[in-house]
Amino acid sequence: MARLAERRLWLSGPIAELRKARYERRFESARGNVKMFRGIYDSYDAAAASAPASLPIGWDNVASAHRLEHERLRIFTSDYPTLFWLSRLLPDNQFVFDLHGNVGTAYFAFRRLLPFPTNLTWLVSDVAAIVAHGRELAQHEDAPGLRFTGELDELPLADILLIKGAVQFLHDPIDFLKRAGRLPRHVLINKVPLYDRDPAVTLQANGVAFCPYHLLNRTRFIATFEDQGYRRVDSWLNYDLNCYIPFYPEYTIPTYSGFYFTREMR
Repeated sequence: MARLAERRLWLSGPIAELRKARYERRFESARGNVKMFRGIYDSYDAAAASAPASLPIGWDNVASAHRLEHERLRIFTSDYPTLFWLSRLLPDNQFVFDLHGNVGTAYFAFRRLLPFPTNLTWLVSDVAAIVAHGRELAQHEDAPGLRFTGELDELPLADILLIKGAVQFLHDPIDFLKRAGRLPRHVLINKVPLYDRDPAVTLQANGVAFCPYHLLNRTRFIATFEDQGYRRVDSWLNYDLNCYIPFYPEYTIPTYSGFYFTREMR
């Protein structure tokens, strides 16, 4: 009984309020290579409105454009399922649309292990600051076929849609499906925070900005693609990724998810 009472005091009351205030100070001042989460919100806009004023919101700023550029030199454990399916698909599919692919991190990292076709087009679509920095990097590296855009206009022309760790940051996580018109035959989507609860939004501090961050319902997310005529070929878990939100343990996502979907062309 004493332990139960102590736990209740830890989770509520003055002690909990002190812990929350201390975490809020840490969250607001988070800098460097961090990934912290704070709060649960009903919408992207509500999460954005709650952000401290100490850093910009979202990825469309210079600091965010530079934040992940080092990842173009690394391949992570969670990348290998995507690498496997790209090795099967690229010989017959030469146009990859990399939705919110940052500065081409996947292009640069994956080409170390994959023989890219000589006629490959790898088009990264992202926000303006990242597109500008990506183009600058590409000019100084041998990057045949790599291009950048801020639009979705060429998505209907692609053979493969690649989405790596991006949908959770979008204002509407599935808006690209509504806007695409013609959809690519193959979709490789990885590093998605899925769980069995109702969708929610938290706020992430990544050291240079605060970003609203969707937590998505697994069943609804898969159904979104199936409703568009896609068939799930493969799925996997990213054991090196997780989401823990202090004071909201019921929203913990211990592993992220990835999928390969395909559909018949119409």
